Amino acid sequence: MRTLSCTASVALAIAATAMLAAAILERNPGEQVVHNLICSKAVPEIVRELGGTPIRTRVGHSFIKQVMAETGAIFGGEHSAHYYFRDNFYADNGFIPALLILELMSKKGQSLQELLAPLAARYFISGEINTKLPHMDVVGPKLEEISKKYSDGQQSRLDGLSVEYPDWHFNVRPSNTEPLLRLNLEAVGDEAEMEAKRDEVLAVGGARPAADSFRAFRGRDPQVDALLRHNGMISA
Repeated sequence: MRTLSCTASVALAIAATAMLAAAILERNPGEQVVHNLICSKAVPEIVRELGGTPIRTRVGHSFIKQVMAETGAIFGGEHSAHYYFRDNFYADNGFIPALLILELMSKKGQSLQELLAPLAARYFISGEINTKLPHMDVVGPKLEEISKKYSDGQQSRLDGLSVEYPDWHFNVRPSNTEPLLRLNLEAVGDEAEMEAKRDEVLAVGGARPAADSFRAFRGRDPQVDALLRHNGMISA
């Protein structure tokens, strides 16, 4: 019997959308798959490789459901491990993804960790890091400061600020209720570059990430430590 390791369970929340999309497209070639804009690049790349069409949306279940209904997409996934299926009335469901992943593990004869290994070796993700600002009036100017700093990248304002380069990309979104900027960054093929670019973007304007406060939980639970390490909040 194969079990889910702690490392695999941490990686699953990030890679599952790509894996589920692959499993669904193998049965339903040519379909559309919706993902939010801070999902890993693994999602659109795998969807295209399998002949599907990726559709990017704003963060939030209401936006994903709306786009799925408008386009007839067969599947939608978020980085936060929420998954929606056309044949399940676009409702969020945890049982269907679990069964699909278990089926995939059985077909491949691999543990979840082994199944995730190719993705883990190529895509390096910062996790969501909140930067706390003094007050709400600073949020807009700070976002523009980041935009100006990375004006040579391909930019989008679909949800906050997204900037893309050939081998890395990031999104910074303001909170609607607090003076926070939420950073999600990914580098392809190079973990060191992800860490360097993460620190560089965070340093723009000299803001300090609110995620520092989570370091106080270090050593209390192995799974929490794994999450903190994965998000770059503590060293190995």
